Amino acid sequence: MPLGIVLGVLFGANADLFNNVIINLINIIKLFSKESLIGLIALGIVIWLFGISGSASKSGSD
Repeated sequence: MPLGIVLGVLFGANADLFNNVIINLINIIKLFSKESLIGLIALGIVIWLFGISGSASKSGSD
């Protein structure tokens, strides 16, 4: 996903595939912000889950 964001910013509308990544990310942020406290809690859970999956993949590669 970070690569999609960077390429979308660099190439703009010419990178249709990566442009969808940015649009989806913006829609997710709007969804979380619209739900106020519940959205903030959900965002925290999502970030926590990404942290767990990232640390699991790092420890599994040793």
